[in-house]
Amino acid sequence: MSKQAIEVINQQLGMLEAFVSEAGQPAGDVSPAMARRAISMVGEAIIDLEIETLRQLPAVVPFTPANVRAYLDATIRYWRLWVGDATDQRGEIAAYYVDAYQSVRISLFGETLPEER
Repeated sequence: MSKQAIEVINQQLGMLEAFVSEAGQPAGDVSPAMARRAISMVGEAIIDLEIETLRQLPAVVPFTPANVRAYLDATIRYWRLWVGDATDQRGEIAAYYVDAYQSVRISLFGETLPEER
């Protein structure tokens, strides 16, 4: 987290605190427009912070059996959540994705991911 991002967030939060008194009423020296701008700047600072964090992550996950298995298991669990959900388009295709990822898992590791109850 950069010091500049923290400073911007703290500055804008201070402005927001000045906008609302303890009774929940606007303080006299901060306009609603200034408060909206402060909220916007806090949001921008948070987004910048998230981007900075993402840039520090490796571009590629190391290709190891444990990482592949974890990816397949997470993907199978995700698609299982949608199986049979007629209210969403994903529900229509979920069973096919589960079967496809299970097939890859069998090919690589010799077993399927068991159903979790």
